[in-house]
Amino acid sequence: ANLVTLAGLALTGGVGLESGDDKRRGGGVYAPPGASLTLDGCDVFGNTADWGGGVYAESLDLRATTIRDNVAEAGGGVFIVAAGSGTADVDSACEANTGASGGGGLYLDGGASWSGGYLRRNESAYGGGASLAAGASLSGVRAEANIATYSGGGIYGMGPINIENCATADNVAEYGGGVFAWGDLTLAGS
Repeated sequence: ANLVTLAGLALTGGVGLESGDDKRRGGGVYAPPGASLTLDGCDVFGNTADWGGGVYAESLDLRATTIRDNVAEAGGGVFIVAAGSGTADVDSACEANTGASGGGGLYLDGGASWSGGYLRRNESAYGGGASLAAGASLSGVRAEANIATYSGGGIYGMGPINIENCATADNVAEYGGGVFAWGDLTLAGS
């Protein structure tokens, strides 16, 4: 894998990389397939894309980084591709992002996984904090004060999905303020 680290940067005003399917990816940062991206002490804000308003990646590690005020159709803050993975330390957060159709803060495509960090004050139709596609896993995340117009204020899943050691608080949705799962849900320690 190609290792890429960005440290101490403010990344703003991006519009994403257009691909052959007319979808713009990674408004703030686009990490190509095979790249392992670390953001250390970064502020990613005010970006737009179709997928991943803030960041679009296969492998992402957030350290003392804030992904905020970004907009996308899916994954307002972060979009992790199918079978990809992401981690965030306790000093990292996706906050105040908008994912129009899914995943205000975070979108995990099929089989992707994410561990750690905070999802705060994000908005979407489905999954204000996070939206998980089939086979995705979420662990060690705190989702708070997120809003979903329809389902999954904190976390939305189109099963089967796995949620482990996560906490939700003060999230709002028409259905499932904390968690809404359409399909099989494995819930442990949450």
